[in-house]
Amino acid sequence: MSETIITKPCICCQEIKPLSDFHKHSQMKDGHINKCKSCICAYSREWGKSKAGRESDRKYRHSKKGKISRRRYNVSYKRREARIRHGKRYYPTHQAETKARAQIMIAVRSGKMPRPDTLLCVRCNKKAKEYHHPSYACEHRLDVIAVCIKCHNFFHNK
Repeated sequence: MSETIITKPCICCQEIKPLSDFHKHSQMKDGHINKCKSCICAYSREWGKSKAGRESDRKYRHSKKGKISRRRYNVSYKRREARIRHGKRYYPTHQAETKARAQIMIAVRSGKMPRPDTLLCVRCNKKAKEYHHPSYACEHRLDVIAVCIKCHNFFHNK
């Protein structure tokens, strides 16, 4: 049995290449974009060097108020330091909650408990997203109820 390799012409370099050389794109007729991966890479490189590309990158990096964009901030050293500072303030005063959350995560990973998104919310019967701890006491850490985010906020705000 012979396998046929499906090919497609690139609209930039006009070469006929196999579909594996094209990125997938759900809205295209054959499910792949019209430019090959190497042409897209070359175009991106040139765009980044151009004045318009640099201006676009600057606008992307900075929001209206001049702050670094959220995506780049989240992977930055500054964000890492902020998370460490937050942890040093949060964990000493919330040890019971932290330990209860960790125990739930371990139980879900090991298969002792189902993931909350496979259950229904106990209050509104919509798809649950989280577990709610009525009590953070040591003996009740695994006594949780599955709730959606809206109902979880309701339980904490009442």
